[in-house]
Amino acid sequence: MKSIHQPDAQGFISGVYNYCDRRCERCRFQMQCRIGRVEADDAEFEDENDPSGLPSTHEQRFRKMMEDLVGPDTEEDEDSEDQEWTPPVYDPADEDPEEVAAYERKQETIDARTAAHPLTNYGETYMELSMAWTQAREAKFKALGFDLSERVDMGMAALPAEKLLLREAIDELLWFQTMLHVKLQRAIHGKFADPDLDDAIGLPVEMSDWNGTAKLCLHMVERCTDAWDTVEEMVPEEAMDVAPLQELLKRIKQALGTEFPDAPKFIRAGWDAEMGEPPEWT
Repeated sequence: MKSIHQPDAQGFISGVYNYCDRRCERCRFQMQCRIGRVEADDAEFEDENDPSGLPSTHEQRFRKMMEDLVGPDTEEDEDSEDQEWTPPVYDPADEDPEEVAAYERKQETIDARTAAHPLTNYGETYMELSMAWTQAREAKFKALGFDLSERVDMGMAALPAEKLLLREAIDELLWFQTMLHVKLQRAIHGKFADPDLDDAIGLPVEMSDWNGTAKLCLHMVERCTDAWDTVEEMVPEEAMDVAPLQELLKRIKQALGTEFPDAPKFIRAGWDAEMGEPPEWT
């Protein structure tokens, strides 16, 4: 059986883009990832018919991904114009009102449980405090030579080493400010939505989608913790204000361990090659 970590004939690792932090420009798998390859193409995109050099459109991005997946079209169907696909028309009358009502009640219950979960509250509080911290210090860091509204790029290499290290740490914090909260909710909602689905289809619980998302959350918590440690070390006067954020991250990590004890066992394609292959479905 082919390894989930092994690239296919086109050089892509299937599903490597799942459970990642979406920092394509820094990813070691960028050129082995269908999404990362498109992102790389966009960075160098230059349309001769578009002198402004703007990035490709969504349609062009989609076509590129499809070509990577199945290859470019080699033949034109003579009757293609007469065979355009028409999406089916949705008619609410086809739905069973009782089934729809039951589904909506279930979703409302899941949404309410997700909103009330400690991880949701921790994530939201962390997001709000982190945003408030960075917004209140935009002028301070601008005086140090970098603008928090700009992403780190090659131009930042002109900064002194210490300032560059600090800028990298803050960029890390900015990147995960909202993502951590969103992914925490996704993991919780997924577990509440179909807790018995994986067992029903024979998927080992540690390989459930929500455990994969929880593992990504643990990864983000570690990255943010390291970044705040760097800020505290390089800007000692911020230690008091950084402490609550570090404490929240500790609580998030503990709560993840309680709610998703099997998350560390989840094996992500490419990323967790050292863990071997995932267990087979039963």
